[in-house]
Amino acid sequence: MQRNDARMLGVRFVGAMLTYVPFMLIQGSVAALLPPFWALPWTILVVYYSVTRVPYVVADWATTRWSADEHGLRLRSGWPLRSDVTVPWHDMGSLHAQQSYVARLFGVHRLTAVVGAESRSTLVLEALTAADVQRLTAWHAAPAAPRPTPIVGVEAGAEQESGAVLYRARPRDFFLIGFTHGQFLLLIPFVWGTGTDLLGLVGLDLADALGWAERWGAGPVVAGAVVLALAYGTLRASLTYRGYTVRQHAWGYTTAGGLVQRDRREARLEHVVGVRVDRNPLMQLTGHCSVHLILATGRGDKRPLPVLPLVRVAALDPHLARLLPEPTPQEMTRRAVLEPLLVLAGAGAAATAAWFWVSPWLAGLLLLVGAWAANALATRLGRNASTVWIDTGVVGRSVRIVAASAVRTVSFLALRVPRPAQVGWLRLLVLDRRARQHHIPGVPTRLARTFDVVPRRRGRPSGGLGVPP
Repeated sequence: MQRNDARMLGVRFVGAMLTYVPFMLIQGSVAALLPPFWALPWTILVVYYSVTRVPYVVADWATTRWSADEHGLRLRSGWPLRSDVTVPWHDMGSLHAQQSYVARLFGVHRLTAVVGAESRSTLVLEALTAADVQRLTAWHAAPAAPRPTPIVGVEAGAEQESGAVLYRARPRDFFLIGFTHGQFLLLIPFVWGTGTDLLGLVGLDLADALGWAERWGAGPVVAGAVVLALAYGTLRASLTYRGYTVRQHAWGYTTAGGLVQRDRREARLEHVVGVRVDRNPLMQLTGHCSVHLILATGRGDKRPLPVLPLVRVAALDPHLARLLPEPTPQEMTRRAVLEPLLVLAGAGAAATAAWFWVSPWLAGLLLLVGAWAANALATRLGRNASTVWIDTGVVGRSVRIVAASAVRTVSFLALRVPRPAQVGWLRLLVLDRRARQHHIPGVPTRLARTFDVVPRRRGRPSGGLGVPP
């Protein structure tokens, strides 16, 4: 078996120092602000944090071994408790190769394999050479067995050997991505955190800068803040999506890009069970959306796999027609209105009582929870012969279009007395990066029967998942 590259020590050491040195520089100032009885616990914390940096740097490098061939990947790590895991390539949904700016200095990569098993959601190999990454990704992409028909497909001959380009980020996209993804909002914690330190290096204080802003007037301050925020959001988007390219292959999808931190991810075709279309309030304001793949082995994936980070809603249909065999539902329920309004009214009444009897903070929290619940209940349900559509939300919308195999559990609640109701509540547990539960009010009993959760009269056939009655 092959051990971790010695350059991993350098990557881990630099990464540890980037957090350890600032912590040690400020820990004395923090200790001076603490009450006397916190002196001993704080000292223990500082000593513990310092001592644990050594095993963080050395332990994985000294105890981890791995090997791979065309059949799968084996990873052995740990001491004295030893973990030995072997996973075939066809059980790995997404392969994620990452290269941070520290790893780029040492010429190594970090490879994360997302596995569908509950007990082992990810396998991580650190400090791999470019040749190792290329060899492992080639094995992951190679067909190992006949594959079932997926919900997402590609026509034969539609791509060349390098893969057909689905999306490539251009410079004009960075401003829109930075704005619609809300990246400019990160300027606020930046100014109050790292920005304060940067002002201190040039002899300025944030309070003094705010005092000057008051003398200049509200108009120039607001305009300057807007320009600075948009520039900051554009900069962050360019760092993340510089050179970002999505390719569609006969075996699946690959994404690659990033300026400072380079990421390359792969998804096998048989693990793709649907797509998710997201529209936050800023995207709805500008008429855009983002499209992500939903993987059957995605439980361990920390981030979604975007195939279209940003696309106009008016231009979405051709992309869905290429990604889905049935791009439109045969039947779609109306969006629930009464239930969300009742939830909002209840949250408003509770918030009003909390405002007078408890605290305004609790009132605001109750309003936020009520708005979130109402938005989640404003849901529509659609069906095709083999596909389920779940359109959730009004303020922030999310449309999941998944194969019937991605629906894990289904239950239906409807009144039976004094006579059977024609509509009820449908609860679906649907696969995404993590299993997500949807409560959909106002679903007709006839539509619920297509999920085989409603008792049928004797002699009537049962449809089951994906088979209309």
